[in-house]
Amino acid sequence: MTRKLLFLFILLTVLLISPVYATLHDKSDDIITMTNLTVWGMNYGIGYKGFSILEKRDTILWLFAGARVTDLYYFRDANDDNLDVEMSDYDDLLFWSAHVNWGAGFSQGLIDDPRKNTDLLYFSIFYKGVREWYREDNDYFFEGDRPDRHGLLQNSVILELAVDSVLADRESGMRKGFFTNATFEYAPNAFFNSYLGDADFRKYYAQFKFFVPMHEFAPESKFACVYFGNSSMVDYVEGAEIPIYARHHIGSLNVYSGLGGLIRGYESYRFDSGLKLANRSEIRLLLKKIPIESMFRGSAFLRFSGITFFDMGYYGFLAGADDGFICSCGFGGLISFMDIISISGYIAFPLAEERLDRKRVVPVLGFSFKF
Repeated sequence: MTRKLLFLFILLTVLLISPVYATLHDKSDDIITMTNLTVWGMNYGIGYKGFSILEKRDTILWLFAGARVTDLYYFRDANDDNLDVEMSDYDDLLFWSAHVNWGAGFSQGLIDDPRKNTDLLYFSIFYKGVREWYREDNDYFFEGDRPDRHGLLQNSVILELAVDSVLADRESGMRKGFFTNATFEYAPNAFFNSYLGDADFRKYYAQFKFFVPMHEFAPESKFACVYFGNSSMVDYVEGAEIPIYARHHIGSLNVYSGLGGLIRGYESYRFDSGLKLANRSEIRLLLKKIPIESMFRGSAFLRFSGITFFDMGYYGFLAGADDGFICSCGFGGLISFMDIISISGYIAFPLAEERLDRKRVVPVLGFSFKF
């Protein structure tokens, strides 16, 4: 009950403070915001673009911060090998984590997109700090040789190059176009990363996703449209000291909770490794939006969607542990507010590697899930 009240408080606070539909490159204001809510936490960024280094291109100065409190799982033994015991009770793998992050940087638009108020191509550079606290409930984690098993203070520099050509119709929700980005995260020991825990690594991440319209229904229909979406990701980390935070998560700026959480139906934070590959495909059937009264400017609405999916993933390049392939399929539904904040529910069927509890049909709930 306490967690539910905390979650509700965070949600209402964000909805009251920030227009939830603020976008990354809204050219109508000098102050812009980004809000990303997750269960038991959030990240918030504020940007200023009252000047421009390049003529008619956006220059945005960013400040951001985030926090979460959550239970995590560690699926390796003390030697970083795969667990060699049967696990039917996840409590044996559970430990508690509190996390805060902060940072600053800037984004520079390079090529304009005349179809919308965004830049087609942009470059970003950020400083990011991370502090992790762990409660010692998990013998596998805390009796091992992880460099961050008693906590972590990590500083890194992140470079990003991105292309965004995605167009979303506000009325029907139809999406088309593609988005791709590549990031490089540099976190050497010289950045005071041995003060608490130890971090000395380099991380490479790339993503490519695209959307293909399939059908748009007639105005009198209750349905709006159908489209296909595909997202591919690669995440590789190397270095002398790789903390579990870097190994668990996929990405550097906007992180995903590991390969297991990304491939729906598998345990979150499972399959941590040096190399992670993921591909997710979806077909979405969108209903017409439902207008609602709102305190926000403009017309607020809800939208319902039906989803079928097929996910694939690969993990490897971790000393002492096996490589492996996972995949799943399933179906579900999603309800979104303003096409931004969303709650999803799926029935997933793991098809390749088994779950530790041997479940073949898995309910999956998500919050703020965006494909």
